[in-house]
Formats: sequence, structure tokens, C-alpha cells
Amino acid sequence: MDILESTRPVFDRSRFVRTDADAIARWAATVDPGAICLPTQPHELMPKADPQRLANLVLLLDSLNFCFWATPPWLVTYRGRKWGRYYALVASLARAVEADKSWYKAAWWKCVTRDDLAEVFRGEGEIPMLSERAAIVREIGCNLSETYGGSFLNLLEAARYDAAEIARTLARTFPSFADKAEYEGQAVWILKRAQICAADVAVAMKAAGGPAITGLQRLTAFADYRLPQALRHLGIMRLEQGLEERIERCEEIPAGSPEEIELRVHTIHAVECMHQALAQRGINKAVWLIDEWLWQRSHDRDVEIQHHRTRTIWY
Repeated sequence: MDILESTRPVFDRSRFVRTDADAIARWAATVDPGAICLPTQPHELMPKADPQRLANLVLLLDSLNFCFWATPPWLVTYRGRKWGRYYALVASLARAVEADKSWYKAAWWKCVTRDDLAEVFRGEGEIPMLSERAAIVREIGCNLSETYGGSFLNLLEAARYDAAEIARTLARTFPSFADKAEYEGQAVWILKRAQICAADVAVAMKAAGGPAITGLQRLTAFADYRLPQALRHLGIMRLEQGLEERIERCEEIPAGSPEEIELRVHTIHAVECMHQALAQRGINKAVWLIDEWLWQRSHDRDVEIQHHRTRTIWY
């Protein structure tokens, strides 16, 4: 599951996407390093729980952390405020555990139905891929119960509290975390949600006084549909004209297509190159923090280009 090694041939042979090294150099010379940091999460969405419960909630959250774009948009009202996309997911689960502590338990997840999740995600519009999400929750509940006694903390311990090993263990334990594509007959490991789960649980455990997670610096970028949008806005990611036009028309890019795989692979390697360019200036910013900065940047009002649209459980 070596992400950089397995994605390198795709990066080298890409036909639809390229990474502009000069644009990365210009970015590294002008970006404010202080802005590349962990963003402050809205305090309304921070549940107060012990490390055991909080770790399980992070696992549940990241098992469902994919595909939020919908027409009309999906919005959730929680504590007097409307939330959209990813934050609507966080708000929904915060609301669920507030109403019923059973949502912290893997044994409960094992029996979750589509209707149960529809109630959790109630709001304006509908979260996409609801049936797929219900199946994933059941899978997570069954496998966590059978392998780790229903405790995500036990999985963290088995992975020696190392972020990269946590991601690999997630992929080995849960098929829905084993984010892998095939490009010209070769396996391409990406592990977006597995890696972001490792990062999220590290932040959560630090806040809750749980076990410290090490090795975050070995994580790659979390290849989704928002980072390519920010990279294109910065001129770092360049697309073949036909692909660019399809994305701007909001045409779906099929999951597993060469174009979609190249978008994700170039995301991983572009952010790696951004990390290295900063290091040449003597600035040490972990790849996952640059990822966080790009994700936040993609939501800025001056970003007018479209993100690509792919229906998938991986991101």
C-alpha cells in the first residue's frame, strides 16, 4: 500500500492532467506559511466525549466522508445554524449522538438501515448515496465488533498509534476504506478516507486527552474533488482542454476512468512537491497540513472554477 510508489507511474504517464513545477515554485515563494495550519473547527460541532466514544465517532464520520455535492444542496440545521456538505455530515452525527448515545457503539451500527440514516441526515435536500452509506455503516459495525471488540481505540493500539499504519490497518480491516484504483493494469493505492481518518483521530485524541498518534508527516494528500479545484485555481494543476471543459460543464467524470485517476494522482504528487518546495525555503509544513490549507482555499469566493464530479464512496 505504498501510495507514492504505486501512483508514480500514473503521474509519469498521464495524458489528461499535468503538474506545473513553475507554478509550485511561485506558490512556495509567496504563500504565507502561517496560514498553512490546522483550521479551527466550528465549536458547535465539537462533541464532548471520552476518548473511547470520540474515537468511534471519528471512525463513523470518516466512513461516511464522501460525495456531498447534490442538486438541490443538502443542508442540515443544528443549534440554530444551517450547515452544508461535509459540515452537514458532522452536524448530523453530532445531533444523532446528542439524541441517542447508541450511535457511539459499533454494535448499533451493525443493524443500521437506510431509513435510520435518512433520519440522522434529515434536512433540506438529501445526502447522496444513502443506500451505499447504510451498507458501509453496517460493514464498519460488523468488522470493528468482530476484530477489535467494537473499539476503534483497539485498532489504534494494534497499529502502534502510527498514522500511516492506522491507514493501512483501516484498509485491511474494512473494504470500504481500501481505496484502490487500476490504471493500465496496475494497482494504484490512494487511501483517501483511511488517511484522513488517521489525521482526524490524531486531532481528536489530542483534544480529548487520548493516546498520541505519531507519524502524521508520512501521510500523503487526501485526494478528493476539492483539492484539484484549488490546485487548478492556483495554476498548479493543468488539464487537457476536453477534460477541463467537461468539468466546467459539471459533467460527471466516471469513477475509475483514466481522467479521474489522473486527477487524484496528480493531487497527491502536486502536494508532495509543494511540501518539498517549502522545505527548500526552510519551511517545514507536513503534507497533510498543506492538504487542509488547500481544502479550505477551495471554498474561498475567488475560486470560481468547478470541482470535478464523480459518484464514488472513496471521496
